[in-house]
Amino acid sequence: MGGRYLIAFISNEKPYETKYGREFGKNSLYSILRNDRYIGVYTYNKGQENEIRIEDGAPRIIQQEVWQRAQRRIASRKRNAAYKAKHDYLLSGMLECGLCGSSLCGRSAGDNLYYYNCSKRDRTHTCNLPCVRADKIEKSVMVSLSKYLTPTEAQIAEMLAVVQDSFHNREDNVKLKQELLGVERKINNIIDSIADTDDKEARRSLLAKLPELKDRKQLLTDNLNRVPIVPTRDECEQFLRNFFDIYKKEPSEQKAILKRFVQRIVVRSDTQFDVIFCIPLVAGEGLEPTTSGL
Repeated sequence: MGGRYLIAFISNEKPYETKYGREFGKNSLYSILRNDRYIGVYTYNKGQENEIRIEDGAPRIIQQEVWQRAQRRIASRKRNAAYKAKHDYLLSGMLECGLCGSSLCGRSAGDNLYYYNCSKRDRTHTCNLPCVRADKIEKSVMVSLSKYLTPTEAQIAEMLAVVQDSFHNREDNVKLKQELLGVERKINNIIDSIADTDDKEARRSLLAKLPELKDRKQLLTDNLNRVPIVPTRDECEQFLRNFFDIYKKEPSEQKAILKRFVQRIVVRSDTQFDVIFCIPLVAGEGLEPTTSGL
């Protein structure tokens, strides 16, 4: 029985769980195969500098020869994997399973065939999302992104609207405006109170509060005036032109562009998926204006 079939059998046919109460996956099986406690070795402070290994410190339930054969097989597979051709998975970290919500990870199937697999299906065989051909979905997503970044008048207008709305509704700007309104309200209340009272002491006390409030009002006003200038239409067009010809870029550049403009891709197959784009305003920041479905 192969490893994947064993995992499926344990997960679906038998009510077994890992020692942490989780479903069995390939990492669980790997941990079992590498655990020398099954050949009677008890380890104290494992992985630490003061690690202590005690031979025959635990009951031996696997023969030494069988365990060593398993270790040689594992080491052989690792060496073979190192010689396999590498594929630059352009959508790594962006793909989300449309059935279970797990992430999709890149996998190879030999003969230069590369796929994205649902990580839950890969670990536990409890998700039915088919393997997604990497070349197909990567090409389709780049086509979709190129269309999104094509500097048409409609796209430039959409980008301008999104950016302007963002600048006007930035959280820090909203807070500044709210505080400024509060300070202005206090100043007006003090002025009204001064006008309504004949008590000289009360007037002096109220007047003493005004300079600090006026200084605060000026500071808040200055901060609001320092908000970055909203890009012009021509600047938006040039920004789009810098990226829309993604096909002409090197794979490393393509990956960087995808990460910049794609927030996530919800996948149902290699031909059915939704791309959630974002317009980056500053480094590490973006909005979610558009969803493209294929």
